[in-house]
Amino acid sequence: MAKTTPRVRCLVCGKLVLRRFNPDDPEKPYAVVPLRIQDKRGCVCADCVEFYSEQEPYGAYIGEDPEDTDTSEKDVVAEDDSTRPPPVTNTPETEDDTTNKVVGEGSSDDNATPAEPTSEEKAKSETEEKAKTEAERITEIRKKYRCLDYSLDSFAKLVNRTVFGQKESVKKVVYALYMNQMLNWLEETGVSFDALNSGGSPGFKRRHILLIGDTGVGKTLLATTAPRVMGITHSISNATPITASGYVGEDLIGIVERLYNAAGGDIERAQNGIIILDEIDKKRHEPSTSGKDVNGKAVQQELLKLLEPSTVWINKHTTPFKTGNLTIIMMGAFVGLDEIVKRRTNKKKIGFSSGQDEKEIDTNILPEDLIEYGFIPEFVGRVPCICHLNKLTVDVATDIIYSLLEKYNILFQVKGFEFFFDPFLIQKIAEKVVNSSMGARNVETCIDEILQPVLWNVFQSIPGGKCEILEDGSAEITRTSKHRPTRTEVIRTPAIHGYEISDEDIELSEF
Repeated sequence: MAKTTPRVRCLVCGKLVLRRFNPDDPEKPYAVVPLRIQDKRGCVCADCVEFYSEQEPYGAYIGEDPEDTDTSEKDVVAEDDSTRPPPVTNTPETEDDTTNKVVGEGSSDDNATPAEPTSEEKAKSETEEKAKTEAERITEIRKKYRCLDYSLDSFAKLVNRTVFGQKESVKKVVYALYMNQMLNWLEETGVSFDALNSGGSPGFKRRHILLIGDTGVGKTLLATTAPRVMGITHSISNATPITASGYVGEDLIGIVERLYNAAGGDIERAQNGIIILDEIDKKRHEPSTSGKDVNGKAVQQELLKLLEPSTVWINKHTTPFKTGNLTIIMMGAFVGLDEIVKRRTNKKKIGFSSGQDEKEIDTNILPEDLIEYGFIPEFVGRVPCICHLNKLTVDVATDIIYSLLEKYNILFQVKGFEFFFDPFLIQKIAEKVVNSSMGARNVETCIDEILQPVLWNVFQSIPGGKCEILEDGSAEITRTSKHRPTRTEVIRTPAIHGYEISDEDIELSEF
């Protein structure tokens, strides 16, 4: 019987190869790396060793033995190569390693319990988690104060596009609103002001605003435009119907609920919002009033709840509303305050009523003037930002007219008409507006009286044409069809010299 040459099976390709290199037959495959994996003995042959060491770990090839066609040969391991160490990378656990395990520990690799973290590792992990949570909280809070991401100049420019002739007052209002939002954000993020309040210092206070000026100079427009461009929730209320608690009229709860509704029911947005009170000068205290002044002094005392941190229960006394972060903007004409300032400054008469163009305006209104006017010291002391709006001038009225005509121009463009307005007529309208008691509110009335009959004809005509408003207030409308003039209608109105324009004065002629 012929002697069988010992061979070993390659665990990569599954072939039976010589246990060592045979110089007499160099073409036959031979074993290079002897292995013993999960009770399966074998090797890696010379043909597979490069693939085995560089491509994939040998463990990927462990499995059922491939079908052996040569049944006369058995799988053995070359004794001479048994001492050759296996590759270091991804070397599986051998039987020798298994026997070296301590008996009785009762744990395996799969069920091994991870090592308990040390106290330092726990503290570090908790610190990192808290820092991450705090950063996410501050990011969410920052979203509510988007106005802090922009400059004060950008807000002032946007407001000045709508409010004309009040640049100084715009700066004061924008600065006060920005400062209040900054304080609200710092407090909500957990910044403490104890260091600032130490040593008897009163610390930071909310800057509530008082706007004083004639009717029609832009108080309401300024008070509503500034919060709108800064993205701050606001509501406007009339102070005239406010009475003391328990009397017929509107109370503070109704004012706060109006702001709550403007915030869409978001209590946090509402508590950081703005309440605008118009006609606050109507709540002055009359010394001659007999009995309890439920419309004057008592209302001022009620308003202290909004000017100072307190809690107001809204929604039928079911929801607490904290007023500590509110900003209050109050405004009024304050008729008669000029006399008080005159006596104090000993200057010539000034005033906030119409017909005072040639009088000097003293913008230095002191708290003492407001106290003498009829406001209690506790109320005046909580309103540090006092803005005296400038009187309406011809130049400012002209800018307002041009701004309004740009909006009317859109209506003409919709119907395909070119729109022209005589500049001399604009000057006349501006002079009439300045001399009126309505102020800038009279601009739209004058312009609409001129353009109403014109737009009447433009809206019902065939699209396309030209409309020109002449110096005397008349209008010439030229309609075109396929770029050819077909008919001209002239609407004549009387010249505007401070007189009202009625429909009876309109004369329509066709050619």
